[in-house]
Amino acid sequence: MRVRGSGAAAAVMLALAACGGGSDDKASGNGGTATTVAAGLTSKQVFDKARPATVALYGRQGESTVGGTGVIFDAERGLILTNAHVVGGVAALKARINDETEIAARVLASAPCDDVAVVELTTVPGDLVAVKLGSSAGVENQDEVTALGYPASFADPATQKIVSTIGTVQSPDVVAVPDDGLPRFPSTIQHSATVNPGNSGGPLLNDRAELVGLNTLRNVGGDNDVQGQYYAISIDHIKTLLPDLEAGTSRANMGWDIAPFSQVPLSQVFENTGYGTAEEGVQADQLLAENGVDGLFVFGVEPNSPAAEANLEGGDLITAMKGTPVTSVPEACDVLLSASRGETLALEGRYLTSGGPERQFGEQWRTNLVVK
Repeated sequence: MRVRGSGAAAAVMLALAACGGGSDDKASGNGGTATTVAAGLTSKQVFDKARPATVALYGRQGESTVGGTGVIFDAERGLILTNAHVVGGVAALKARINDETEIAARVLASAPCDDVAVVELTTVPGDLVAVKLGSSAGVENQDEVTALGYPASFADPATQKIVSTIGTVQSPDVVAVPDDGLPRFPSTIQHSATVNPGNSGGPLLNDRAELVGLNTLRNVGGDNDVQGQYYAISIDHIKTLLPDLEAGTSRANMGWDIAPFSQVPLSQVFENTGYGTAEEGVQADQLLAENGVDGLFVFGVEPNSPAAEANLEGGDLITAMKGTPVTSVPEACDVLLSASRGETLALEGRYLTSGGPERQFGEQWRTNLVVK
């Protein structure tokens, strides 16, 4: 499972369909059963057409091999659509095509606030197959859809085979706000085609094998048991991002890994980083709460990113952006998406487990972040 660095961050990621690795004995497929769809292809025909364009994406994150799914949309250039959270912070990224051919890949551009990224193959095979982009505007309730991907299972992410599931559209256009630790999704398709961790970034297809969405979320329901609610980012929304992403221009990608401080147990952070004992972490958490300190905890920063250039580092707490308090990822994204490219944003925060011994825990800092 793709882990952000603490139990709280890992819990946030449970709402996401992708994060490969881990054991999951509930991954399901369609068993090759051909279901006839009026005026369309059978589910098996959809699978056969889309399978060559659906790829496994995996690489290294710390000590772990992590992975997810992507879908080829430009065969000539070797371009793959996936979720930003599938490839963010992943080293030695590879794509596996037709469950056989492994090719090195790189992130061409990413839009984390939309959870969309474009990956580029470093070598483009001549027989590459791309999926046809459809339109989510024509999707209606009870339309049959097929999801393809590489869900977590007992298999190694590097050897997991492709799985397909079928379902129906429950709602064709949903604004999804799943969690304070995840972006706000302005347009998603809610459906019942089962997706599990590892499926994220994989295609949701209509009965003509056209891409209508990118599978991203499953509703885990918090304290309530919610069954059969899965969400794909609408392809029409993705199309608005593609011109920039295909050109290698990212959107509001600061290169940081952040989560609401309310979801971060300092006891685990203290222990995992060697900053202190779990008991000291609990005491520090209580002290910050008593003083009303809140914000976004930085788990890590990518080299040469805007966040790195702003001297942010893992263990920092961001409390305000452009003079506005921020305590959730959607709030941070609102600030970033309303800023112009090249604009400098004032950031305020506090040192927690960052800054080294010369910095006192809780000491305030200020820096400037350039939006790229």
